[in-house]
Amino acid sequence: VVSGVVVIAESHLAIHTWTEVCGARPAGGERVEVLARDALGGGERRLVARAVVNAAGPWADEVRRRLVCSLTPGAPDPPPLMRPSRGVHLIFPALTRGHGLLLTARSDGRVFFLVPFAGMSLVGTTEVEVPSPPRPADLRPDVDEIRYLRAELRRVLPQPAQMPVLAVTSGVRPLLAASGTVGEAPREHRVVEDGPIVTIAGGKYTTFRVMARDTLARVAARLGRAGRPLHDPVEPLPRPLGPDHPVERLAEFAVESECARRVEDVVRRRTRLWLTPDRGRVAAAEVAAVLARRLGWDEARRRDELQRYHDALADEERLVRRAWEET
Repeated sequence: VVSGVVVIAESHLAIHTWTEVCGARPAGGERVEVLARDALGGGERRLVARAVVNAAGPWADEVRRRLVCSLTPGAPDPPPLMRPSRGVHLIFPALTRGHGLLLTARSDGRVFFLVPFAGMSLVGTTEVEVPSPPRPADLRPDVDEIRYLRAELRRVLPQPAQMPVLAVTSGVRPLLAASGTVGEAPREHRVVEDGPIVTIAGGKYTTFRVMARDTLARVAARLGRAGRPLHDPVEPLPRPLGPDHPVERLAEFAVESECARRVEDVVRRRTRLWLTPDRGRVAAAEVAAVLARRLGWDEARRRDELQRYHDALADEERLVRRAWEET
């Protein structure tokens, strides 16, 4: 369970990405000490707080189990809250003249869409149930999902569907546990308290504000501040740099302002470099050089990070070729 830890104190905010929560223990009074491990550097962090918010998405069950069981040794594992599912999207060259399509997939009745994306077209999506917590293999798309999306696209746009796929993306939805098929699982959210551990489970991208408000209201009540108004500004977060900046500046900004620590963090998650014709291969070398300089990598680490990015691209491209060859 490697994601990140956010520490909020009276006078500062600290964000630790690529950090794994390992457990917790009482720290005296109403405080709890969270034990965390730097998954890249290998060091250990100890963070003391009066309340801990578990916002680990599809990994919320596992983080909750580690924290609760550490604080109450011998107690049974808390019942699971989650029923995650994977969704996959394909990115094509622009298939329409800037407009989207909202359709119904003939094979299973799911909503099927094509939307403009960075001058290209994003086609999705799929729904495949995965365990809670998801395993690394559960995060990756499979051949059947690519075939499904291509078949549904070909039904409505026969000629454009023959164009090559530029990229494949996948993610895991943090759905709440429910009976029935995973496609019928609710998209609502729940806030659950286990002593000082406050877990936010479920929800979706478009409801993040109400999820945050509900979670912070619980934390405020625990800290003796119930009833105080929560400031929910409508101003957007600071804008990222535009794609026209040099690669070196994009990488520097990602490290300085966006907590990037890996080549893929910059190329795939904080910029659109992965959508260039070479899928960011040339840019990745420059990004690796910037990160090595800023983060103190040695030459072996720089090579390893760069190779990791190239290997991930090769796996993705093999998957797409296999899906195309077998249809």
